[in-house]
Amino acid sequence: MRVPRRWLQAAGSTVAALTLLSGGLAGAASQSSPLTTVYIQMWSGPEGTAMQTAVNYWDAHFEHRTHIKVVETQLGRVGYHSKIVSELLSKSPTPDIVYPFNFDIPRLAKAGTLVNLDRFVKTDKLINVSDFFPVAWKEGQYNGHQYGIPMDMSEPVLFYRKDLLKTPPNTWNQFLKDAAHFTRSINPKSPTLYGTTLYAATGFAEPMQLWEEIFWPYGGHLFNAQGLPTLDSPAGIKATEVGRTLVKDHEVPPDYQTYEYPQVLAALQSGAVAFAQEWNAAWPSLIDCSQTKYCHDFAYAPIPGVRQKDGKVVRYYHVHTINLAINAASKHIAAAYRVVRWLSSTQGGIIYTVAGGNTPRKSVFFSKAVAKVRPGYMNFLATQVDRHGKHEPPLLDMTTIDLVIMNADLNAAWSGQLSPAAALKKGDAQITALLKKDGEIK
Repeated sequence: MRVPRRWLQAAGSTVAALTLLSGGLAGAASQSSPLTTVYIQMWSGPEGTAMQTAVNYWDAHFEHRTHIKVVETQLGRVGYHSKIVSELLSKSPTPDIVYPFNFDIPRLAKAGTLVNLDRFVKTDKLINVSDFFPVAWKEGQYNGHQYGIPMDMSEPVLFYRKDLLKTPPNTWNQFLKDAAHFTRSINPKSPTLYGTTLYAATGFAEPMQLWEEIFWPYGGHLFNAQGLPTLDSPAGIKATEVGRTLVKDHEVPPDYQTYEYPQVLAALQSGAVAFAQEWNAAWPSLIDCSQTKYCHDFAYAPIPGVRQKDGKVVRYYHVHTINLAINAASKHIAAAYRVVRWLSSTQGGIIYTVAGGNTPRKSVFFSKAVAKVRPGYMNFLATQVDRHGKHEPPLLDMTTIDLVIMNADLNAAWSGQLSPAAALKKGDAQITALLKKDGEIK
C-alpha cells in the first residue's frame, strides 16, 4: 500500500521532536519530591494488556526521575460505559486517568467530570496534534474542546481463512453467498460449521456500529439536517436484512446473541467460522500460533461494500477511538497529564501498539518497530481509514443510542421478533424521544 508523503513527513517531524525531547521526556523531579501514585483505569482485553506493558515501561524508566508511579487497574467489559459514568459522577479522586470511548466523552465532558486539556495540548510539542490521524484526534473533542487524547483507534475489518476463500467477499451480497456456502447445514461439505458471526451481545455498541458498515454504503444517513434519526429507510432495511438472513438461515452460531469481541475472536481462532467482521485489534491474536489453530491461514481484507451502477464498490468503516482522559476530581491532575502525554507520545504509542494496541499516530503506524511485528497491516489500516473511515456524530446520547436502543431493536429484527422496518421505525421513535428529552432537538 502506498503511504501518502504528507503522512511520512509528519511522522518524521514527530520522531525528530521526540529525539530532541527524549532527555526530558517525562520531566525531572527534585530528589526531595514525594512519590505520587497515578492510577490509570483501562477496560479488559487487548487494550488493557497492551497498556500494562507501557505502564511497566514507565515505572521502570521514569518513576525514579519523575517521582510518579503509575498503577493500572481494569474494569470488565460488561457494563463498562455505565461504570465509568457512575464512577466519575461520584467525584471520587481515583482513578486519575480514565479510558472513555469517543461516544462517552460528550456526556462526561458536559457533566464536568473530565479535565479540559486545551491548555496542555496546544503548546505541547510531544503531543504534536498533526501527527495524529485527523479522524482520531477530533473524536476526543466536545464542543471544540479537547477532553481526550486518542490512545487507540478501532475499526472492524474483514478477517478470513485464505485456505478456504481464494477471494474474500468484496460486497455484502457476496458476503451472504459465502456465508451460506461455508455453513454445514446448507453445504454438508463445508469445512466450517458456520459461515460467519454477528456481534449481538446485550449492553454493547457493536451491533449498531458494525451494522453502520452496511447501512452507510447503501446510502444511509443516521440523522437528517434537522437532527432527526433516519434509520427507517431503504438503506436501513437492506442493512438489517443482512443480519436477519444470517440468523434465519442458521449461518451464525446459535448463541450469537452472547457474542462480542472475545466470542467472535474465539470463533475465528477455533475454525468454527470461515470469516467475520471483527475489530482490527484481533490481528495479532489470529496470527499467534500459541493462540490460534489456523494461525498461518488467516488474512485480512477491506470491509465489504455495495456495488454501484457504475461498477464501483462503495465501502465505509465505522471508526472510533478510545481515549486517555483525566478525572476532574483527581488530586494529581498535573502528574496525570505528564503520564498521559508520554503514553500517547510516539515512544509510548509504539510500546503500546507493539504489545497489541493501535495508537493512531502516523509516527507509530509507520515505525520500524511496529512494521516488524505487523508487516503491511498498519499501512493497510491507515489507507482504509483515510479513504473510507466514517464516525458517528458526537451526540450526548450516542452511548444510549448504540448500547441500549439500537442494540435491542437490531436484535429484535435479526431474531425475527420484529420485521426490519418495524424495528427501525421503533428505533427512530425511541431516539427522537430521547433527543427531545435531553434538549438535543426541539
